[in-house]
Amino acid sequence: KGMRCNVTQFVGSLFLTSGGPVSNSKVSIVASDMGNAVAQLTDIVSGGGRVETVFSAGGAVDGALVSISLDRTGNAAAKDLEIREGALIEGILESSGTIQNSDARVRLVDSASIFLVGTLTATDSTLLGPIIEDSLTLAAIDLTLKN
Repeated sequence: KGMRCNVTQFVGSLFLTSGGPVSNSKVSIVASDMGNAVAQLTDIVSGGGRVETVFSAGGAVDGALVSISLDRTGNAAAKDLEIREGALIEGILESSGTIQNSDARVRLVDSASIFLVGTLTATDSTLLGPIIEDSLTLAAIDLTLKN
């Protein structure tokens, strides 16, 4: 669960618990790539507010940008991912509504090391995971948003 990063894959889970079902949620994806990059995203929305995304990329994806936005009544979350050479360089989670001012940022240094570049500012949100600044070797980061 959570985010696991390596050279070619990003796996993340986003939990929305601000009330109401998310069965009618709409996830829109805008992907732009350079060169012969291939990118695909699979979204699974199940009852109870869980949205799970799996991103995989291959080829030269230098400068590729993938934006994922989840919109529903009273709550919106957006995740911007910058992909370079098949690796997740930076992921930013911004939220508005009941979880506004949340800010979590993860940077992938190389295929085996990531470190936290930001903190969650919302008091009703928690960032879980084996966080050791500048030394996250193949770590998994779980982001849970609670209202």
